[in-house]
Amino acid sequence: TIAQGSVTVTFSVTDDHFGSPEPVENASIDVAGVASGVQTLGNGENTLSVPVNDQYDVTVTKAGYETTTERLSVDEERTSLNATIRRTPAISIGALADQVIVGQNNRINVTDEYGTPVRNATIAIDGETVGRTDESGELTFAIESEGDHTVTANAEGLEATATIEAF
Repeated sequence: TIAQGSVTVTFSVTDDHFGSPEPVENASIDVAGVASGVQTLGNGENTLSVPVNDQYDVTVTKAGYETTTERLSVDEERTSLNATIRRTPAISIGALADQVIVGQNNRINVTDEYGTPVRNATIAIDGETVGRTDESGELTFAIESEGDHTVTANAEGLEATATIEAF
C-alpha cells in the first residue's frame, strides 16, 4: 500500500545586500499547489508541512523587493529552502524643503533603495539640468522664479521627482 505523507520544510528569506545577510520579515512564501501567503517571521523564517516525494516551485515576494522563484525538492525527510531577495532598485529625494525662498540656496539629497547616497545623479528643475550630486549624494542649488517647480533626480536609469514651491 502507498501512504501519503508530509514533512516539515523550513523556509528562510534573507537580503544579501548587507555584509552579513539580514532576515526579511513579512516576506510572502507561495508553494505551488500547497500553500500561499505564508509570512516570514522576524527572523526571516517560517515552517510548513509539505507532501513528500515531489518538486515544488516556491515564489517569495514582498512589496519593495524583487520577486524570486526557487525549485524545492522534497523527499521523505525534513528539509529547508534558503531564498535571497533584494530590494527593487529605486532612488529617492530627501532633505528637500517643499517651500523655499527664490534665490536662496537649497540642498537636495539622493539615496538608493538601501539609503546609500547616490553620486553623480543628474538633478533638473522643470526639465533643465542644474547639476550632479557629489560623493555624499548631495547638490546645492537655487530656484530663481516663484511658483511650483518639479525637481527630478536621474541615476542609472532610475528617476525620482518632488515638487517644490518657491516664494
